[in-house]
Amino acid sequence: MSQHKSAKKKVEGNEDPEKKLMKKCSYCGRDITNEVYVRCAKCIGFIECLECFSVGAETASHFHTHPYIIIEPMHQVVYRKGWTAEEEFLLLHGIQVCGLGNWHEIENIVQTKNAIECETHYFGTYLQSPIAPMPLDEVLPEAVLPPPPEYDTSPRDSRPSISHDKNLADRGKKDRTTPAEFAGWMPRRNEFEVEYQNEAEQLIANITFTENDTAQSLEQNLRFLRVYNEILEERHNRTQFAIEWDLFDEDFRSFGGKTKSEREMEEALMPLAQVVPRKPLTEFIQSVERESQLRESILTLIKWRKNGIATRDEGLMFNELEKLMNEEKLTPAQVEAWNKKQMMKTESPEFRATLIRQLLDTSENNLCHQLSISPNMYLNLKDLLIREFTARGEITEELAVSFSPGQEEYMRKVYEHIKAKGLFWNPAEKSKPKQEQKKHNE
Repeated sequence: MSQHKSAKKKVEGNEDPEKKLMKKCSYCGRDITNEVYVRCAKCIGFIECLECFSVGAETASHFHTHPYIIIEPMHQVVYRKGWTAEEEFLLLHGIQVCGLGNWHEIENIVQTKNAIECETHYFGTYLQSPIAPMPLDEVLPEAVLPPPPEYDTSPRDSRPSISHDKNLADRGKKDRTTPAEFAGWMPRRNEFEVEYQNEAEQLIANITFTENDTAQSLEQNLRFLRVYNEILEERHNRTQFAIEWDLFDEDFRSFGGKTKSEREMEEALMPLAQVVPRKPLTEFIQSVERESQLRESILTLIKWRKNGIATRDEGLMFNELEKLMNEEKLTPAQVEAWNKKQMMKTESPEFRATLIRQLLDTSENNLCHQLSISPNMYLNLKDLLIREFTARGEITEELAVSFSPGQEEYMRKVYEHIKAKGLFWNPAEKSKPKQEQKKHNE
């Protein structure tokens, strides 16, 4: 006991006592702040006095066979005011254990400094040193801490998945309903809660590479890495597929096919989506559907032509009649209703206008549209002008306009159109210039 006491080394500290870390033996609980003590290199935060260490004291998680470090009280300033040698050691140890950037975890190891102080001190003392990463061999003034951020930095519950209960409640939902919610989609992380082959990381969890590896063990580890990389690639492909085809809100149903045959064709070509991007595949399928529609239209037109049908309206009537006949359920009442329906259709002004419009060429139909007159009115004006020209042998614009009081503008446009087509041609007028030229020569 006396030997243990004589081994104590009390060191006067030059720091504020309130800033010193109060250290107690993790086994007996005795104050060992100013004594040499032992820190376990395996159990984070486990320290013990020399007396407990000398008898091999153990706990449920700490064993006397664990590696250890002998530490003396280090309260002197080394690199920067406000930081003792022990705090410097704990900071570097925390970075090594927790990784650079995990300042809140490092704060728990240093204990006497918060995360901002740890980050500011490490960057200012080590990384911004002229001989970085080594610090200068002098005591620097205390570091100026950055001002606190304007936004709230208090910890919040992590709920990246849209299927989290709170996220569902924010959208006024109680249960999962969409594919993305069932799969646990995390949009900001661009991944799912349960990924494709979710246990794949177990393949590489225990992989280590040492200089003592045999060729066989090295090849086995490399094979595990290749398999894992293939799984990662497949995960990426599946995620990108879901994003590209917008499968988060609802399942993809159709490219736009309306008929049963078009939908069956789309279903047969859908496996191509695994290797063909959405836009070119959609264009291809729509072009195939368009080709099929054109083929059907051509076959229908050929069928109409064989049955003596010359107009579309007649063709639609033919299709309807054919449908009734194929059903083989025509009753006298249905025949009478059909005849009545077709009579009303053929005698309607719209149907008659359609038939008359087919007698006009493109320029005449355009003129009717321009003047907002019916084809029947145009034919009446044209017939009048041609009859008068035939009777008179010639006709002027003033004379033509006089034939139709109240419709002078219509008659003038029709006259100009007919004259431009050469319908008011008089052979006698054509021979007059030749006769006058002959007299002039004589």
